[in-house]
Amino acid sequence: MEFYQKVLGGNLDLQASTEAEGVFIITGTDGHPDYAPTVGDHMAVALGGTDKGRLTKIFSDLAEGGKIKGPLAKQPWGAEVGWLTDKFGINWTVSIEQA
Repeated sequence: MEFYQKVLGGNLDLQASTEAEGVFIITGTDGHPDYAPTVGDHMAVALGGTDKGRLTKIFSDLAEGGKIKGPLAKQPWGAEVGWLTDKFGINWTVSIEQA
């Protein structure tokens, strides 16, 4: 959790979660019912907001030592979305919405 606090900022509390100073929302998800989970790939964290500079840096920092599965790219609805697995094996989806 200290790594995530360093990347995201905010305060680390006793429940080992981080609050990212109100700039974006972090949502944990267990996947989609149409896609069966597999061990090691059964959890993802979705991170989104409108601060393009900060979220782009977070995406890059989370990818360091990990694997980018889909680079940040503009989507038909206007957001930029990217997918990665960080160095701890945690899956992330980062979405940058238009301000």
